[in-house]
Amino acid sequence: WDHVRFFGVLQRQAFGYCIAAILFVTTKPKTQAIVFISILLLYWALLALAPVPGFHRGDYSQWGNFANYVDRVVLQLGQMYEKYGDPEGPVSMIPAICTALLGLFAGRWLKSDRSSRDKVVGLVGAGAVCLALGLAWAPFLPVIKKIWTSSYVLVAGGFSLELLALFYWAIDMRGWRKWSFPL
Repeated sequence: WDHVRFFGVLQRQAFGYCIAAILFVTTKPKTQAIVFISILLLYWALLALAPVPGFHRGDYSQWGNFANYVDRVVLQLGQMYEKYGDPEGPVSMIPAICTALLGLFAGRWLKSDRSSRDKVVGLVGAGAVCLALGLAWAPFLPVIKKIWTSSYVLVAGGFSLELLALFYWAIDMRGWRKWSFPL
C-alpha cells in the first residue's frame, strides 16, 4: 500500500463531477454560482494563509505551498507522483469542483432556448470574462496547474469555453461535421 497512488487525473475528474452532479440535483443555478465563487475564494485563502513549516505564508513554490505540504503529511513518499507532493493530491482536488461546475454552466447554457448565435456569443463572453479574471488574479495567485490554483481554474476554463464556442459554431451552426467524426 505504501506505493499505491490513490490520487490521479481520473479520480480528480470523478470527484469534481460527483460534487457538481450533487449540486445540480439539489440546488438552483444561483446557489451553484455562489458555491463556485466561494470555493475559488476559499481555496485562494487556504493557499495564501495556511502555514507551512519553514516557509512564509502564500509561498507557491513546489515545497512551500499548502497543497503539497498536506500531500507530504498525509501520503507516503511512494504514494505521491513527486517527492514534494502530488499534482492531484487531496487539497488540490477541491477546486476541481469549480472546473466541473464550469462545464455544468456551459451545458445548461447550450441546452437553453436561446438562439445559436446567442449561445456562441454567451460562451465567448463567459470565456473572455474567465480569462480576464484569471489573468488579473495571477499576480496574487499564480496560474499553477499542479496545485490547480483558482486562477488556473479560470484561465483553463476560459480557454475551454472559447474552444467550445468555436466548435459549437463550426460543427453545429456551420455544419462542418466530416472532419470531426473521428473525435
